[in-house]
Amino acid sequence: MHDHLRAWREASGLTLQQVANKLGTTHATVSRWESGLQAIHPQKFKALAEVYGATPAELLVAPNDREMAKRFHRAAEIISKLSDQEVEQWLGIGQSLAGREK
Repeated sequence: MHDHLRAWREASGLTLQQVANKLGTTHATVSRWESGLQAIHPQKFKALAEVYGATPAELLVAPNDREMAKRFHRAAEIISKLSDQEVEQWLGIGQSLAGREK
């Protein structure tokens, strides 16, 4: 989960201390989150996403892959409304589309 946190902070133009101040924590804690040395509580992760102007799902990818995260989120919303059989059909359509030449 921590892989892209530093990139998000830097893309937001914020220092460790600025992020820490916004979240009511220390710069050392933010640094440990970014390095993967400390897990982030889900509520802090959600707040961190808000600080960066992103969704929690978007923080799982690099800032320049933000659109891909949005697509994953949309796909997950669709899948959550389908039966198991419909999901398999949906995935089959995706595989067919991915396999065709552009």
